[in-house]
Order: sequence, then structure tokens, then C-alpha cells
Amino acid sequence: MAKTYWHIRYRWLKNIDIQKIASELGEDFEVETMDTKKGNNDPTVWKLWRDQLKIKANTLSALLSARRVVLYQREAMPFTEKDLKLREYLFGLYPRNRGTPLHVGSIDEPKFSVVK
Repeated sequence: MAKTYWHIRYRWLKNIDIQKIASELGEDFEVETMDTKKGNNDPTVWKLWRDQLKIKANTLSALLSARRVVLYQREAMPFTEKDLKLREYLFGLYPRNRGTPLHVGSIDEPKFSVVK
């Protein structure tokens, strides 16, 4: 039985503009802004990076934030052309397979099949 696709990609130095990405991808994909609560008393240093988008192609979805994207499938299915387009676009935005420049914790992309 095939496994579902699940993969994380990262950016290291520059954040992406979440709203710009939402408008760019909104024409071709389902885009949903995730509600992230922020307040003046929030102790975290990462609160400026909490904004997230949920993007869905056919079988591939992604949770996208300023420095990280999680690509996933709910059910193991071959990627469609639209899924591959989303994957390629997000790999361009998030070129790294580890969260730090140190050579630890790299994540290899899982194998996947493509609809013929």
C-alpha cells in the first residue's frame, strides 16, 4: 500500500510575503488564509511569522508560512499536473530541505507517482 506524501521545505534568510503569494496562487488553486491569533501580550518571538495559508491543488495540499511549507496528501494518490505545478512553485519559494544552514536534520523528499 502506498504512503501518503508529506514533506517540509524551508527558507533561511528572507521571509515571503504571504498576501502576495495568496494573490498569485489564488487564480489557479484553492487558497485559504489561516486565522492566527496575535495579541500585545503574546510572549513568543515568532509572532510576526505566524501568518499561514492553506493551499490545495487536486491531491496535494500545503500549509505555508513565512519560513516553512508543509506539503501533504490526505490520501495516497498519484500527483496530477496541477499538483506538480504547485509542488514546483513551492520548491522555488522554499529551496532548502533543512531548517538550518548546519548539516543536520535534512529531510529527503518521499517518492511519489504521477498520473499518466
